[in-house]
Amino acid sequence: MIFDPSDHPYRKTYHLMTSLIVPRPVAWISTVSADGVNNLAPYSYFTGVSSNPPVLAVSIARRRDKPHVKDTLANIRDTGFFAVNSVPVSLGNAMVVTAQDEPPETDEFSLAGLTPISCEKISCPRIKESPAAMECKMLKWVDVGENHPGSSVLILGEILLFHLDDGIMDGDRINLSKLDPLGRLNNNFYTRLSEIFEL
Repeated sequence: MIFDPSDHPYRKTYHLMTSLIVPRPVAWISTVSADGVNNLAPYSYFTGVSSNPPVLAVSIARRRDKPHVKDTLANIRDTGFFAVNSVPVSLGNAMVVTAQDEPPETDEFSLAGLTPISCEKISCPRIKESPAAMECKMLKWVDVGENHPGSSVLILGEILLFHLDDGIMDGDRINLSKLDPLGRLNNNFYTRLSEIFEL
């Protein structure tokens, strides 16, 4: 089979990409609006970029049917800061709640029954229940594609501070079995670590 994206609606390309680029880590991004409203949403087009300086990248897709940008993107652009929280399997259901499309005045922490806790170097909160979080400062954003459904904005963020729960650590290393990270697959499917092996 040959698939040429230019011959198909972007949603078919999206489903193909999210079926092949797997598993993906989930960036559970917390922000605060210029008006002081907390926001929380998951994104799985997410990866590390550099270790010196420590930089990560997250892609935030434009809305399919609305003219305004997602709250996460608006808040990052307005304040310049965001936190990336880890999603252990135990918090999967809460994460799904925060993926809903809510109006900007909705506080997703409250909606999902999660506790916002102050960060140390940035203005937005992180998730108290998450075993790991990264405080980030936006370095730049890159518009990818025209301003239409399926296009996105790539955010590069410098990690200013890591928060690591002692319970996931073995000395100075993270024990992935203890972290128990949720991995995104396609549609509404997710995965967890079931076997770790060395090559």
